[in-house]
Amino acid sequence: MQEINVVWFKRDLRFTDHAPLYTAQQKLLPILLIYCFEPSLMAHYDSDVRHWRFVYESLQEMQEKLKNINAQLYIFNNEVKNIFDELIKHYKINTVFSHQEIGNKISFDRDVSLQLFFKANTITWKEYQTNGVIRKLKNRAKWNDRWQQKMTETPKLVDEKKWNILYLNEKIYTYLKGNALSENITTHNKNFQHGGEYWAWRYMDSFIKKRYVNYSKHISKPSLSRKGCSRLSPYLAYGNISMRMVYQYTKQHYQSSKNKQALTNFISRLHWHCHFIQKFEDECQMEFENINSAYNTLIKPKNELYIKAWQQGKTGVPIVDACMRCLIATGYINFRMRAMVVSFFVLFYK
Repeated sequence: MQEINVVWFKRDLRFTDHAPLYTAQQKLLPILLIYCFEPSLMAHYDSDVRHWRFVYESLQEMQEKLKNINAQLYIFNNEVKNIFDELIKHYKINTVFSHQEIGNKISFDRDVSLQLFFKANTITWKEYQTNGVIRKLKNRAKWNDRWQQKMTETPKLVDEKKWNILYLNEKIYTYLKGNALSENITTHNKNFQHGGEYWAWRYMDSFIKKRYVNYSKHISKPSLSRKGCSRLSPYLAYGNISMRMVYQYTKQHYQSSKNKQALTNFISRLHWHCHFIQKFEDECQMEFENINSAYNTLIKPKNELYIKAWQQGKTGVPIVDACMRCLIATGYINFRMRAMVVSFFVLFYK
């Protein structure tokens, strides 16, 4: 069987500063590029169609770039274990390259299962750190220093003249790719930010060169924050751009900026972003348990009518309802307003 390597994309939907793809390129073997819309993750309660629409748009942009070099990223609507189960019947997989995924328990359990599968089939799995989040961190004593080191490292830039990408046998792909995605995933909603690496860089460029001047002043404003904030959150969440590239691009423009304090505040929030994901990585039980055990004694009856009113922006509290309706319509709510509407729910409805 033909020997290959696999780059498995997850929450890292880009080609710029992509360590797994960069490392796979250094090898001599053909590279199979894959992404899986996993039904188990898509059906989970923390999943929404807007997430998968953003992912789909990101993948389509990647696909367009690959068309220019007569290559393809293979997209499946199937569980990833099923994909590898079939691939090993036709190819000798040497190494799977991917980023670590800091996700929910379902994705963690999937990774544990795959680790055992790869070991049983003598496949090496090389996972790379996602942004500034460190897996199996014993303590956070030097975490700030390690974050800074990661952000200042040289980006892993892919050599676009040496792709060496494998074309998957068409029969195998047809058998594995699964059902077509629903139309509400494949159709763009004009009120939502468009997914993809191009849009990530466009938002970042406009923020760092123009919009940043009002960042500190407008960050708490429900309306003005729509332009005053970076709007990079979804692009970082799905890896259309790496935290390192955002950090370094910001630093490149820092000295010539008209409002250095605004960029200083922005950089501090890049740090916060990784800090809180690190907290979830270290204390992942918070998916199911209260962080503060004192809250365990606060048992309130679950009022489905109130919860629905909160979800639809019909509580009767104007600022809460305005924020929720904006979130429903556009997918965007700024950081301060998000904290406010969640606190309102916890205090009064949960």
